[in-house]
Amino acid sequence: MLQFVICHTLSLIEGTKRNRKDFYFEAWWMMEETFKKESVTSGDLLQKLKGLAKNLIGWSRGIKWKKNELKVQLYHKLEDLQKTYRQNGILNDLIDDKPYWEQKARINRLKAYNKNSKFFHFVVSQCKKGNTINCLKTDDGKVTRDHSKMAHIAKDFVEDLFT
Repeated sequence: MLQFVICHTLSLIEGTKRNRKDFYFEAWWMMEETFKKESVTSGDLLQKLKGLAKNLIGWSRGIKWKKNELKVQLYHKLEDLQKTYRQNGILNDLIDDKPYWEQKARINRLKAYNKNSKFFHFVVSQCKKGNTINCLKTDDGKVTRDHSKMAHIAKDFVEDLFT
């Protein structure tokens, strides 16, 4: 008696050895438009299953070959585009452009700061402290930390610039 076992593999159990290559039904076949045409065959059930397995294996090889060919073509197109960009220097300018990468790093830092408001306020406070002038050096080389003297030195410096 012949018996069919369907559990992702379709095999005949009859006491004989299995074929070298078992038939596996692939789920992606159902998404292809031509699957229904391939699956409709005539004949008794055993012949249908054998024929269907044979047809689907050949059909799936053709589909895989076409997809692989398309993948290779797209890969070559991508390589050509990258070569064009390199030849024009656009990509090299972006890679070597230091201000671009500094701005990108700054944007990433700001994104991280916004997620942690305590950290953000700490960093802003540090930047604010870093933007203050703590001392000034006079023309004769003396350093002063007194705010009134620093204001006088700055005023004299600006007046000397414009006279």
